[in-house]
Amino acid sequence: MDIKEKDLYLPIEEKFKSMGYEVKGEVKECDIMAVSGDKTAVIELKKTFSLKLVYQLLDRQTFCKNVYAAIPRPKSLKTYSYKSIIRLLKRIDAGLILVSLDSPIVTADIVLEPSGDRKITSYKKKRSAENEFSKRDNSLNTGGVNREKIITAYREMSLEILCICYYKGTITNKILREMGFDNKYISVPYKNYYGWFQKTGRGEYTVSEKGKEAAEDIKYKSLIEVYKEKHNL
Repeated sequence: MDIKEKDLYLPIEEKFKSMGYEVKGEVKECDIMAVSGDKTAVIELKKTFSLKLVYQLLDRQTFCKNVYAAIPRPKSLKTYSYKSIIRLLKRIDAGLILVSLDSPIVTADIVLEPSGDRKITSYKKKRSAENEFSKRDNSLNTGGVNREKIITAYREMSLEILCICYYKGTITNKILREMGFDNKYISVPYKNYYGWFQKTGRGEYTVSEKGKEAAEDIKYKSLIEVYKEKHNL
């Protein structure tokens, strides 16, 4: 079985959602970030347990108290290797999630919980990750995906303005301001970072051909629908 890190994502997402968490993938450098009230969890996905994974766990612990490693379920839980993994994770106070990709019913089982008592040492990273998480409207990223386009909070903000422009035909700074958008949103068509807009007058924009392609792109469909409903377009 050719296992990929992203195969681990959905079972873990379902697991944490069932526990009352909001779950999003690829938040800053984290494969998965889950938030429930004042509790935050970070989960790192790997096909096999490795020293690189340990380094990542230690880094995530600088800004999150509840950090987990997630790997495919081994064939046996009685081997010396598996027991060594458990000892090491206990030593560094990290959790472990096993995903049963080898089973007809795929589940994610938390076999080791972190204490949640670690001291945060990088509040800058903590604020940055939490800020990115809070700005996301939907979880369109799949954790553990390498070399694929990541949907950032800025891209989501741009997609909201694109959606409005796409369905209205034309937008102006005045229209956006009347809709309650602040200067950060209003500057999106002007900066035109993704080439989605075309200026038609002073403070007036329409959607470019590139913008039409983005608005109709299947990977943005669910988000576009959210914004369409939000603004009654």
